[in-house]
Formats: sequence, C-alpha cells, structure tokens
Amino acid sequence: MEHLEPIYFPFTLITLSVAAAVVFWIRKKLHTFYGEENTKISVALEQKENENLVLKADNFKINQDFAVLSAEKREREKSNLEKIALLQNAENSLKIQFENLANQIFTDNQKKLKDANKESVEMLLSPVRQQLTDFKKKVEDIYDNENRERATLRTEIDILKNLNERIGVDALNLTRALKGDSKVRGNWGEMQLERLLEESGLVKGREYDTQTAYKNIEGKAFFPDAIIHLPNNKHIIIDSKVSLIAYDRHHAAADDVQSNLFAKEHVTSMRNHIKELSNKNYEKLVGLNSLELVIMFVPIEPALGLAVSKEPTIWSDARKKQIIIAGPNTLMLALLVVNNLWQTEKQTLNAEKIATDAASLYDKFAGFLGDMDKVGTSLESARKAFDGAKNKLVSGSGNLTTKIEKFKSLGVNPKKNIESKWLSDSDSSRESSPSLDANSQEPES
Repeated sequence: MEHLEPIYFPFTLITLSVAAAVVFWIRKKLHTFYGEENTKISVALEQKENENLVLKADNFKINQDFAVLSAEKREREKSNLEKIALLQNAENSLKIQFENLANQIFTDNQKKLKDANKESVEMLLSPVRQQLTDFKKKVEDIYDNENRERATLRTEIDILKNLNERIGVDALNLTRALKGDSKVRGNWGEMQLERLLEESGLVKGREYDTQTAYKNIEGKAFFPDAIIHLPNNKHIIIDSKVSLIAYDRHHAAADDVQSNLFAKEHVTSMRNHIKELSNKNYEKLVGLNSLELVIMFVPIEPALGLAVSKEPTIWSDARKKQIIIAGPNTLMLALLVVNNLWQTEKQTLNAEKIATDAASLYDKFAGFLGDMDKVGTSLESARKAFDGAKNKLVSGSGNLTTKIEKFKSLGVNPKKNIESKWLSDSDSSRESSPSLDANSQEPES
C-alpha cells in the first residue's frame, strides 16, 4: 500500500485536469451558441424598432394635421357665430326701427286719415319684410350647413382612426388571393382607392372621376385610376400600385438572409412602379390642369413602411420624378383636406351671395325711406288742405256753417244738430238774426 500511493496521486491530477478541460470546452460551446442567438435576436429587435419609428413618425404627422384641422374648424365656428349674432342684432334693430317708424306714422289724430294711409304703408313695408324673412332664412340655412359639416368632419375623423385596423385585416384576408394574378392585384388596388374616395366625403362626378380617358399630345389614350378636381380648375392625378409578392415572402422567410433578400426585391418592385408611372407623364395629359405631380397610392400601409425602412431615399427619388408616394393614411388626410377646400369654396360663394342680398336689402331700405318721405309730404299736404277747407267752413265772417246754422232761427227744425266743434264762437254763443245777412260774403273758393 505504501508503494501505491505515489502512483495514485498523479493519476488523480490527470483525471481532474481532463474533467476541467471538458467543462471549459462545454462552457465555450454554450457561450458561442448563446452569443449567436443573442446576435440574431438583437438584429430582429433593431428591425422591429426601425419599423416602429416609421409608424411613430406617421402617427405624429397625422396628429399634427389633425390639430391644424381642429384649430381651423374652431376658428370657422367662432367666425360664423359672430356673423350670425351680428346679423340677428341688425335684424332686431331694423324691426324696432320699423315699428317705431310705423307708430309715428299711424298716431295721427284723424282716424279716417289714419285708416286711409295704413294700407299704403303696409304695401311699402311688405317687400322689406319679405326681404328680411328671406335674409333670415339664408342665414339659418348657412348655420345648419355648418352643423352638418361639423358632424361630417367628426365622422371622417372616426373613419381615419379605424382605417389602420381595417387595413391589417384586409391585407390578411386578401394576401393569398392577390399573390398570383397581377390583374387581380390591380383591380383590388383600384377598389381600395375607390373606397377611400367615397369615405372622404367627395362626390363622384363632381369632386373626382375614376378611369376617365385622357390623351397625350401624340393622341395616345391613358386611363388614370382617379382624377381629383380642385377649386379654380386644378387637378390631382392618383394611380394605384400594388407590390405584394416580395412583401409576403419577406414576412414568410425562414431566416434573416431570406427576409433581407425579399425586402430588397420589394423595394425594387416599388421603384419599378415609380419608374413606370413617371414614364406615363400623366401630368402632361391634354385637358388636365394638374399640379405637376402624380400620387402613387400604395394600398397596404405596412408594405410602404417596409420599403421606406429599407431605403429611406425612395421618397426623395420618387419626388424627383414628379411622384408622391402615399399610403391609405396619408391619402385619406389629403382627401379630407380637398373636401375641406370645397366646403370653404361653398362658404365663400354663400358669403358673396349674402353680401349681394345685403346690398339689395340696403337699397330696398333706402328706397323705403324715400317713400316714407313722400308719404310724410303727402300727409302734410293733406293736413294743410283739410285745415284750409275747415277754415272756409267754420272761420271768418259769413262762413258757410254760420249761414246754415241761422236757418234754425227762421223756424227750420232739422232732425240732427251740427256738432259744436264745427260752429264758430259767435254761433256757439247763439247769436241770432231775424234774417240772413244779404251783404254776407260767399265762402272763398
């Protein structure tokens, strides 16, 4: 046993060394394996963060535009309320002035004269009253239109909020059907564009047209997917382009290498669409007064986001070719702005109509005041004529009333008596005479 102990000790050391080497080798392999996995996870996480930044940028732009539209809406509401209050105050003031003026006219002491002129004054007031009624109705109609437009704007904002959710569902349901046939993809893109146009509140045939034939200067016919009409006879051209196959393969890729490869193919497909659309020169079609640009509508928002995340310069490259790339969110926002432009144009036309009607009402009122001056002059002339006739009857020596009253002293017994207000002072004191004064003067003619 004493001889075996030296041999046993080195053998133990060797065994421990081998075990330590095995443990170290296993730890190194595990460290390498987990390091590769962590690298893959980091790359995937960075890609998702980039996509999230793009979505955040789009959301921030939408929020900014929404804030601008909300501020404009509040300013229009405030302006309209001030105009309506001013018009209502003017209407009330005119009514009070008309009533006071009518009261001054119809407070004449002579009832017969008042009744005779009441009808003529009523005839003068009737056209002005009708003008005021029509004017009030137009103001109320404008206010009702504003209320309807505000309700429409709220509905459109709700539509915009729900659009992102529907886009994801639509893309999932239609991906398999659209991967095979390019004609089907094109029709689907046009259908998505048509739906956005309808939801924006624009009216087909008035604010926009679809698949209308236009020719270039060589006479070749083109059929843009949509033409947006702007005020002042301007146009925006929209054409739908669907890039789906490489995008779908990118999401179905088994590893990062294939995913990046299909992402590049997707970007290439987008650039080919841009080049194809630019070569058509839609902005130079005869009969269109375009803004020297064409909107390329990409119906699937994430597909556009993937292309931009892989090549951010695709925006500026397209712009150099007179092409603006727009997803559903951006296009809906642009269409809402166009709809708002048309509503503003209608309000401007209504304001011009109100100004014209107000000028006409002012002219009517000025004419009415002139007629009232004529009525006053006529009333004054009638009063003077009445006083002159009365003086001839009851005033002066030998007036007709005095002569007729003296018949009673000659034994005439009438059934009625002349009222005292028509008798002169001498008659009211019952001055009597046995006979008519032969030398009395005849009434003045």
